Amino acid sequence: MNPDHLLTSPAQCLARSLACAAVALAMLCASPAASGAKAESGGTFDPDRLTWTEAQLSASKFFVSMSVSLNIERLDRHRAASLLTAPPQSVPIEAGPEFVVLSYLTDGLGRRNDVELLVDAHSGAALQRTSLETGSRHKHRVYRLRDADVLRITDKPLEGEESLDFTGWSRHSEEIYAYPDRTPGEPVTEAGALIYLAAASSLSLPGDSLRILALASDEFYEVEVVRAGDNPIGVDYVVQAAGGTTRRTEKIPAVRLLIRGRPIGDTDDSDFRLLGLQDIELFVDPRTRAPLQLRGSVEVFGQVKFQLDSLTMRD
Repeated sequence: MNPDHLLTSPAQCLARSLACAAVALAMLCASPAASGAKAESGGTFDPDRLTWTEAQLSASKFFVSMSVSLNIERLDRHRAASLLTAPPQSVPIEAGPEFVVLSYLTDGLGRRNDVELLVDAHSGAALQRTSLETGSRHKHRVYRLRDADVLRITDKPLEGEESLDFTGWSRHSEEIYAYPDRTPGEPVTEAGALIYLAAASSLSLPGDSLRILALASDEFYEVEVVRAGDNPIGVDYVVQAAGGTTRRTEKIPAVRLLIRGRPIGDTDDSDFRLLGLQDIELFVDPRTRAPLQLRGSVEVFGQVKFQLDSLTMRD
C-alpha cells in the first residue's frame, strides 16, 4: 500500500476520497458484470464518438466539496511526441496515427493538481502521465509507459523550495518496474484514461464488456468495462457551443457503465480502488458521450456523487 493513501480519520477519509475521485475521475471500480456479458480483450475506441472537448463536474457532502475540469484534445503523431518528457523521445511505431491528451485540473481541500495524460486514441494504450501537485503538498511526477517497463520520475521540494518551479526542487528519484506477463503488443493504459475509454468505447448493448490492462497507484489490474443498460437521470448544466451558451435541464436515458478491476501479481488489496473510492457507476450521455454523473461509495460515509456542471462542445 502506498503510504500516500493512508487515511487517519473518518473526516480525512471523506476529504481524501472526494479529492481522489476528482483528480482521477475515471479511475473507477464497479460491481460484477451481468451474466452473459460479451467480453473482449482490449477494445475499439473512436474519438469521433465524443462531441465535446471540456467537462466540469463537482461534488459535495458533509461540507466537503471538490470540482474537476477535464479537457480532451486530439493530436497527431508529431505533436504527441513533443509532449514526451522522458526517454525514449518518440511514440511507438506500432501506435496509431492519432492520440488524445487528457488534461484535468482539480482545486480544493488545500490542494491543486494539474494532470496531463497522453493516450493512443484507438488502442487506449497510455504513453505518459504527468502531474504537478501544489498547495498543502508539493510533488511532480512522470509515469512513462514504455515497451517493456514503466519509468517513474518524482521530484519534491526541500523545506523552503516550495515557491520554486519543480525543476528547482532538490529531492529527485527514478524507479523502473516491469509489466506483468501479458500478450505481446497488448495495450496497457493508465487508470486516468478510463473516462475517455468508457466514453469512446464501442459497447452498444447491455451486458457488452471489454477488458484492458491498467496501471493504478503503482499496481497493475485487469480492468473490465461493462455496459449495464440505460438509466434515466436528471441533468442541469450549461452548454457552451459555437452558436452561444444554453442551459440543459431535463431527464435523459443515460448509458450506465460499470468498471471493475482484478489485481495482477502480489498486492495488499484485492479490490480495484483508488484511495478508498469504490463501487463506481459512470453515466454517459448517449448522444454527446459526455460524463453526466459519477457515483461512488466511500467507507463510513456511503455514496458520493459528481454532477456535470458545464460542457464545451467541439467545433
